[in-house]
This record gives sequence, structure tokens and C-alpha cells, in this order.
Amino acid sequence: MLKFEGEKAERLHRLYAQQEAAKQLGKTVKITEDFEEIERDFRRQIERFLDTGHGACWLRRSDIADLVAGAMRFFEGQRYRLDTWVVMPNHVHAVLWPMPNETLSAIVQSWKRYTAREANKILNRTGQAFWQPEPFDHWIRNDEEHARCCRYVILNPAKAGLCAAPEQWGWSSAWRGEAKS
Repeated sequence: MLKFEGEKAERLHRLYAQQEAAKQLGKTVKITEDFEEIERDFRRQIERFLDTGHGACWLRRSDIADLVAGAMRFFEGQRYRLDTWVVMPNHVHAVLWPMPNETLSAIVQSWKRYTAREANKILNRTGQAFWQPEPFDHWIRNDEEHARCCRYVILNPAKAGLCAAPEQWGWSSAWRGEAKS
């Protein structure tokens, strides 16, 4: 995710605080189903917040979106299996499986480090964060959940109103080679 400032940052921090409170509730009460429902609601709130275009939206620029998409695909098949992905104007989604001896955190950190350095060059920025410090990750536990996550990622640009159909969004694994939006 990209860095947020001002009122938008405050809203995002409130959502983080809600998540922390939910985690504490889950630990105290030990009701796994309730905690998972609270966690899902929190993630939905974050997604709605992002899909409304909050933040700097540097990824709306085709040169930066191309940079991020290229970085995500660069080690596909070597360090990870990349099932589906999308670059949105202010965040990125990817469903991937690390290869043996690779970790999700190392993969994401590699993407973030490279793309932040190169994007900041394009934007003529120095000494400023490009990405939020911590990604949201989700462990996929079964085939049904995998299908749901892939569907969500593929449909995200259309759901956010960026295109009429997922295959029209040029920065996605669903893109079918039409003109980029």
C-alpha cells in the first residue's frame, strides 16, 4: 500500500486500531469464528477505503504501474508462483506461492525496495516513503479460499470502477492485451 497523510492517514490509523482491538478481543474471548468475522470486516473496510482512491495514487501513472507489474512478474517461476495479481492506483494485490527456501516477506520486501527506489526516481522524490511499512497478507487454507481470493483480485479494478471488465485493466493478470486504461 502507499503512504497516506493527513485526514486519510487518521482514518486508516483508526482502522488499524480497530483491528488491534479485535485481535485483543479474539485473544481474550478465544472465539475464533467471531475474530475471523471481525478480521474480514476490517479488511473490507480497508478495501473500500482504498478503492475510493485515497492516498497519493502514484500507481495510476502508467510508467509506475508498468514498473510495479514488471517487478511482480520478474522472478515468477523462480522465487514464487504468481497465480493472479493487479496493480491498482494506490495499492497492489497478488496471490502467490513462495518456492522452497523463499519467504513471502522476502519476496514482498524485494518488490517494495526495488519499486520504491525506481518510482521515487521517476517522481523526483528523495528520502520519502513510497509504500506503507507493512503489507496485509492472508494465508490461503484451501482451494475454495484460493478461488475466492483470485476472484477478488481479478475483479478489483472493475469493482472499483476503473474499467468495465477485468481483462480491460492493463496492470493485471486478467489483461488480454487490449489498450491500457
